[in-house]
Amino acid sequence: MGVNLSDTWDTRPCPEQQMLWKLLGEIRPNLLVSLHNGRHRSEMDQFDDGGPHASAVNEHLREHLGFGLVERDAIRGGRLATLAVEDLRAGQGYLTETLLLEKLPEASTFRDSYLEVGRQLARGYVEAMDEI
Repeated sequence: MGVNLSDTWDTRPCPEQQMLWKLLGEIRPNLLVSLHNGRHRSEMDQFDDGGPHASAVNEHLREHLGFGLVERDAIRGGRLATLAVEDLRAGQGYLTETLLLEKLPEASTFRDSYLEVGRQLARGYVEAMDEI
């Protein structure tokens, strides 16, 4: 308790981090996305590793999202997505900050809004991975 799981991936002091890291090491994913409920903005922030495919992935996400996406140059050290690229050689890592300040027009609840945003993100990532 009291440990910020997002900020301690580099040292992994918690059992759930250690178990997830072990699993990721066995799977060796091609893409790792860490969704993080973050900034108080009307746009979604997409932190990426700056690799050659990052802009293409972000363009696919913009096609699917019903609101703005701001591409950030780098992921802050210690984040899961950065470590996935460096330590797991996952190929690509992204941290998406998903805070919604208001419900999507077609959603009756914030929960439904977040579920739809998750679907939109998944479609964007899958399309991008199919292309690159």
